[in-house]
Amino acid sequence: MTDDLRTRLLVADLLARIAQAADLDTLEEYGELLAEDIVWVMPENPATGLPAQRREGRADVLAGARERRASGLQGPGSGARHLVSTIVVTPSGDQARARSYFQFVGGGSGTPVLLSTGVYEDRFVRSEGGGWLLAERRITLS
Repeated sequence: MTDDLRTRLLVADLLARIAQAADLDTLEEYGELLAEDIVWVMPENPATGLPAQRREGRADVLAGARERRASGLQGPGSGARHLVSTIVVTPSGDQARARSYFQFVGGGSGTPVLLSTGVYEDRFVRSEGGGWLLAERRITLS
């Protein structure tokens, strides 16, 4: 397997793990997938009531996730799911970029409701252990 193909597979897997961790795992487990100096940018989302946000650093990104969990919007028990698809990964040495489509489905009422769709523009960095971490995420809503 070529290094580029290996990177593409590992980054696509990481995208899936990030989505599932946001929905089901502890914040500590979620945080292990993020670079220490991550930058996270998302626009206002009227469907979810979230304001536009720019978060910098793992602790700040986790604070945002903690707020969304406290509101019941996402996290364990919320029924919410982040669905990621149409993934294109572009490796470049110890970094990689990915563009993927997402759907955010709420399920608090027991009936899934599509709350938003959009595009993730992500940058990943190779960790010291040879794995990959999310270093930057820019979200665009459709």
